[in-house]
Amino acid sequence: MENVIEETTTTARPHDRRAETSPENGAKSKGPKTDAGKKKSAANSLKHGLYSRDIVLATEKQSEYDALQREFLDSFAPATLEEHELVIDMVHARWRMRRVERHEQGLLNLEMSRALRDAPSEFEAMDAVTLEALAIQRLSATPALENINRMAQRFERTYFRCREALLKLQRQRGIAAPEHSAEPEPEPAPQPMRDEPTSPKAPPPPAGWRRWFPILATFVLSLRLFTTVREYPKPSGRP
Repeated sequence: MENVIEETTTTARPHDRRAETSPENGAKSKGPKTDAGKKKSAANSLKHGLYSRDIVLATEKQSEYDALQREFLDSFAPATLEEHELVIDMVHARWRMRRVERHEQGLLNLEMSRALRDAPSEFEAMDAVTLEALAIQRLSATPALENINRMAQRFERTYFRCREALLKLQRQRGIAAPEHSAEPEPEPAPQPMRDEPTSPKAPPPPAGWRRWFPILATFVLSLRLFTTVREYPKPSGRP
């Protein structure tokens, strides 16, 4: 009985063994040890970058993002922390919207390149518009364009929601909205030209002695009629 108790007390439990071997296994790890290596390793599962936590990707320019942020901050001039955060959210949404546009362009270029590579004799004779339409038709059979459009709509909603909230806060403070932030009014559509009917112009009055000719003609006709009436014989009286 004593031997059984002694064996149970001296036998190591499984979790105790794991606790002892964990430091040894960790020392044998071949993973990244520097900050740059860890950041690169964290991006291995990144598919498209549209939902990335890093606003500026390795393929983008930090200077362009900084210029965009400065322009928004100068235009909207946030005065409180809440307004500043809304402006930054607008910058992030706008930056990702630009990324979506580049991805859409890249998808079309990639599909056109594939078409030319697979059947160059068939597609090289096409004009650019037809080749683009072919690329869109091929991409429509995949969820690529649908995903791109859905992301674009999501970022656009985020941008305008933050913008409306920011302008509401600034209106409460009595600050007028920036001029460029107002949506431009649509220009009126040009109306088709119509040939409007024009009334005939009256002829100009006669000049010189010709203007007296109608009066003179009327006087002559009246005088002749009066003379004719006087020369007409009077009827004789009754017998």
